[in-house]
Amino acid sequence: MFRGVSQAIAKGGSLSLGDSTFRNLSENGPFKYGDTALVPWVLIIFLVVVVLAAFILHFTVFGRYLYAIGGNRAAAEYSGIPVKRVETITYIIAAALASLAGICYAAYIGQMNHGVGVAYELFAIAAVVLGGVSLRGGEGTIFGVVIGSAILKLIENGFAVFQIRYTDSQGMRRIWRPDDNWYFIVMGAVILIAVILDQVVHLLQEKRRTRQAGQTPQVPTGFPVVSGESPK
Repeated sequence: MFRGVSQAIAKGGSLSLGDSTFRNLSENGPFKYGDTALVPWVLIIFLVVVVLAAFILHFTVFGRYLYAIGGNRAAAEYSGIPVKRVETITYIIAAALASLAGICYAAYIGQMNHGVGVAYELFAIAAVVLGGVSLRGGEGTIFGVVIGSAILKLIENGFAVFQIRYTDSQGMRRIWRPDDNWYFIVMGAVILIAVILDQVVHLLQEKRRTRQAGQTPQVPTGFPVVSGESPK
């Protein structure tokens, strides 16, 4: 629905920002070298979001609720966590951050059309999976997501410079470059491999926990151990 609204506003085309001061988000910043911003405002916004998200997830009750719900929703609900309220707040936060990302991206590219952002959920999933976030839920860190995003950008830049030089049958030197479609193929393969590895790791962990539980020594019946007393 909102994509249709944006398409109606843009009348099926693109809206150019030109020299609008709105572009200062990506072109200017508090620290400059000549006319070049060393640290643009969009990077500062990103770092602020990272710090706030890390603090909320790891140092607040709300963050512990999120991990608990992601790990086992039913158990979290039975333990008294207001699951529906926490989930609603989480979706609101996600929508606000998506809007902020759209604003920063519009300032970066200098124009906007209704086709921008299509299939970007693939990039989001790939970034968090590469950063160690489990698709099962309940596991992952903000620092890992930052690392995963950097790896994703590294792969994208690698595609931009990747080329193979070869000589054809007629002795002409040619260059082969992968087109943009291959980038989505690689991203899909990365997600698939990460999901498979995540499943394998969880299965191995469950087997190890089961084996350790079976090897736990049992206290012989008839010899109760009282706290604070040493056995004689």
